[in-house]
Amino acid sequence: CRFPSAGGCATQVGGTLGCAMTECIATMLYAAGRLDDVNASWYSLWYGGGPSTFYGGRRRDGIRVPQGIYDSHGSGLGATPTRDGVNTGGHMNIPGGGIVDMEKVEMAYPLLYFTRNHCRDSGGFGKYQGGAGSYRIFMIYGSEDFSTDYNPYSGIPESAFGLFGGYPVGTGGLRAMLDSPQLRGQLRAGSYPTQVEELLGGEWGRVVIPEGSPDRIDIPEYSLMADYITAGGGYGDPLERPAEKVALDVSIGLLSAQMAEKAYGVIVDRRTGGLDLKATEQRRQAIRAERLKEGKPYSGSTSAAGVPRSGNWRRILKHHEYLEVVGDSKGKYVRCRCGHVLCRAEENYKLYALQRKRDLLELSGRPLPSGEPYSAVYQEYICPSCATRLQVDVRVPSIDKDEPLWDLKRVPGILNFSTGPVTMLACSQLAGFRQIITSRQFLERGQLDIAPLVAAGIEFLYLEDLRAAVTPGAKLGAWLAAR
Repeated sequence: CRFPSAGGCATQVGGTLGCAMTECIATMLYAAGRLDDVNASWYSLWYGGGPSTFYGGRRRDGIRVPQGIYDSHGSGLGATPTRDGVNTGGHMNIPGGGIVDMEKVEMAYPLLYFTRNHCRDSGGFGKYQGGAGSYRIFMIYGSEDFSTDYNPYSGIPESAFGLFGGYPVGTGGLRAMLDSPQLRGQLRAGSYPTQVEELLGGEWGRVVIPEGSPDRIDIPEYSLMADYITAGGGYGDPLERPAEKVALDVSIGLLSAQMAEKAYGVIVDRRTGGLDLKATEQRRQAIRAERLKEGKPYSGSTSAAGVPRSGNWRRILKHHEYLEVVGDSKGKYVRCRCGHVLCRAEENYKLYALQRKRDLLELSGRPLPSGEPYSAVYQEYICPSCATRLQVDVRVPSIDKDEPLWDLKRVPGILNFSTGPVTMLACSQLAGFRQIITSRQFLERGQLDIAPLVAAGIEFLYLEDLRAAVTPGAKLGAWLAAR
């Protein structure tokens, strides 16, 4: 089968760019109080690369078949401020799409499915857990002319973001082709693989890593293929998830007992499935102590210089699950819910939070299928007082600096006057605008009706008034500063 064919990866690039935008939009919507519209990523992948989904070749009846298998439309959805993400709920690019029955896929391709199910440990861990994606294990059957696209393993969680301390993605799933000469004998004996963990022990064959970086690889008949689909990002600190919910997730197969302990600090008996509340409380206290011990502030200080430790402040903006902007006429500050004041409102709070790197191999407990190390780390930010995890970023040390990314930064916004007062009001309320700078002359020439915005409590500042307030001394100072 020769390509080009009806398949390509442009939509994957678009999905990654879309996730970068939606992370920004999600934090903006939270700050605007639009919680119903806030979601973590719908498109999170633990790692990219390996054999992908654009298969091509001949079916069992000899007919050519070049196309992707769209099990990817069963992605997990992102967690929200009030609930878990939906398991295998849809796809960010096609929210109304669906996946077809395995039997129909088997009719159209030389494939025989052994399983397709919710992928254990795939949703981002958090107070609210990201929706699980799906995984599948199948073999090539009835064709000696079949291939798929291939990319080197990236070792980077892709298109992944969690919100306010939630993990960007879980660690579950396997994407690999296995050479399995013993497969037919095992099938005759009535045995076949249904869990990813079964494929990792070598009983079902060895992972095939092609030499070089081929665009496509041939898949011999009776090869085993394992793949998994994008999942949802998590929301909030995982230590705040009720232990009973974590134990339930273990009992129904969404979560492993190992990850329940590692990510959530919940101890579940691996034999009986019983929840040990006393051991859970002890483990969660130990995790908080580890965060405080291992984390170091990037700035060298856990509070900005000159920032008061407390005050008779009012809440100005709730822009984060655990943080808020408070202040009075003397200043505005970022404060954790525990009362710890991190910095001024115009500063990046991450400079003063504890920064802690999390090794992905240590977290997942297994390397990439190729045996290569992960390229990325999780960079966690933790309140230095109460040990609440505030944010988790994906960083690649070989190309990224340790300097913290901004989560929320105050920037000017531009309103398009041609959209009319109703749309401008909706945009202003969504963005949380409290002031609009314009000119009376512009409003008169444009015949713009600003009454709805004024009635909504938005203050207008006019350039004519600001110009009159600028003194000759201020003009001279600005001129000298610009030289």
